[in-house]
Amino acid sequence: MTKLIFICCFLLFIFRGFAQKNSLDNAYDRALNYFKTGNLAVAKEILKHNLDDDSAHYKSYELLAEIFLSLEQYDSLLYYYRAGVRHCSKKYPEMYFYLGNYEFYLGNISQALEAYNCFIKQVPKSNLVNKVNYQIQRCKYAMELMNNPVTFNPKNLGDGINSNCDEYYPYISSNDSVIIFTRKVPIFKGGNPASDNTQEDFYMSKLTEEGWTQAIPLKGNINTPMNEGAQTVTADGKYMVFTACNRRDGKGSCDLYFSELTADGWTKARNLTEINTMFWESQPSISADGRVLYFASERQGGIGNADIYVSYRQSDGRWSKPQLLDTLINTPLAETSPFIHPDGRTLYFCSNGHMGVGGFDIFVTRLDENGNWTKPKNLGYPINTPKNEIGLVVSSTGTKAYITSSREGGYGLHDLYEFDLPVEAQANTVSYFKGTIKDKETGKPLAVTCEIIDLETNKVVYSVVSDTTDGSFLLGLPLGRMYGMYCSAKGYLFYTENIQLDKQYSKSSALNREISLQKISPGKSIILPNVFYDTDSFRLKPTSFAELDKVITFLQEHPKVKIEISGHTDNTGSDLYNLQLSEKRARSVYQYLLQKNIDATRLTYKGYGSQQPISSNNTMEGRAKNRRTELKIIQ
Repeated sequence: MTKLIFICCFLLFIFRGFAQKNSLDNAYDRALNYFKTGNLAVAKEILKHNLDDDSAHYKSYELLAEIFLSLEQYDSLLYYYRAGVRHCSKKYPEMYFYLGNYEFYLGNISQALEAYNCFIKQVPKSNLVNKVNYQIQRCKYAMELMNNPVTFNPKNLGDGINSNCDEYYPYISSNDSVIIFTRKVPIFKGGNPASDNTQEDFYMSKLTEEGWTQAIPLKGNINTPMNEGAQTVTADGKYMVFTACNRRDGKGSCDLYFSELTADGWTKARNLTEINTMFWESQPSISADGRVLYFASERQGGIGNADIYVSYRQSDGRWSKPQLLDTLINTPLAETSPFIHPDGRTLYFCSNGHMGVGGFDIFVTRLDENGNWTKPKNLGYPINTPKNEIGLVVSSTGTKAYITSSREGGYGLHDLYEFDLPVEAQANTVSYFKGTIKDKETGKPLAVTCEIIDLETNKVVYSVVSDTTDGSFLLGLPLGRMYGMYCSAKGYLFYTENIQLDKQYSKSSALNREISLQKISPGKSIILPNVFYDTDSFRLKPTSFAELDKVITFLQEHPKVKIEISGHTDNTGSDLYNLQLSEKRARSVYQYLLQKNIDATRLTYKGYGSQQPISSNNTMEGRAKNRRTELKIIQ
């Protein structure tokens, strides 16, 4: 009889245990449903009751942590997960791994390292060991960064820009004098900017001697009652790409849109249909000349949760099929917030897949001479913090950066700050060639294609069309290179100029030109400043080919035009020698054009020696101007 009573009691204990477990799991399932539907308060109460009944119910700890993470209540998150480790880790050692991840995410690097080591000690042969060892490497790398901080001097941009609202995603003009940014404003007047009843708009401020002016909404039709943000603008300030979500003409959750600046302000945005998919596309960054677009996307076919893609603007204005950046940049986790510097070669981005201080860190990579990206470099601590960094933009000088931060002492939620970049993270300084183009006879503004060509590589590095209303244009010029500038329009002689920028060139001395194009007619001529010869030789240098190819394009576009190529020298040497040298140089150009299938009947050449100087031969500068090759219209 005693034995029977014992068996019955034992079975009752087992059944009660199963019943309690089922009850806890059922309660957990209800909490999970409440969490998924957004009723977090009820979900929390259910899970807390679960833990009062059984402090070893590990699933309740895990869901509570996820709830507090979504609420950004990190102290509560760690409290419950640490409690879960104390009560459940012997049976569920994986909790050490997940606790370590949370500790690392929140910047508690030493605590994360301790949790990872506890996991390895308890289950050294787990299938998670490789992931844990990688996280241990990340912890050690983060500690190294934090023990060797970089110089960081953030300065708030002031109350002209920052308010009690969120301000983020700045765009800085080429001369650092105009800023366009996203502000999240209450939908209702007097509303709480920290509430959900807000929407994003674009604002602009200008820099004066007194500081940044009071920001105002962008003019035109770009701001709407819906959200628009994360904008990027070309260097001439006339073409913008930005992100908008859940619009009627959208293809997915968030899409990229574009708008153009007119005399009446920004135009109504249009969907970049050739780029967008049914998935999330956001955080665009456009090159200074508007020809290359980087952005983040969660589309299928990527490497991680979010990846960085690039698309190229084609001759018809449409964008090419986006290409995924390689695995040197994209990782199995997430890469976001790309920013391509105006030098066209330096890319900044955020990632939680590369080793860093905490969550998302900012990295920099550069295109090498072969067109390959270098290994990304962490910008260092405390630019990167244990919190998530949401990106930065860098001035055209390459030395100053602008970031978004919620640090203490600001004006509101998130403010915009500027700081000096560490030297190793700086981009190449970029100056700008700006001006206007008009008809020489009438003074009427012209819409003209202008290009900057690197004479060493014979590649176009910038290309724009001057404004139809005032003929203005803006072209970027990275320092330390030699360039040819070309402006061409149907029916006109093209404009050409040689531009040499050494490393001492400063932004304050940016080039500014008023260019007048002359219509094609007999007798009109232009100097070809980018045609070069070896010293005392008629052999063309390879840096001349870009200029001569422009001559070929001009002749192809105007098939009835006939030209004379004329050679000129300074007065150094005898008249006979100079006459012969100038003619041989003109003949070299003539032969180059013939080799490119230009009909000989359209060409002639002549040497004039030193007989037609355009400057004094008494100075080095004057003699350099006199040594020239010209193109003259003869029919």
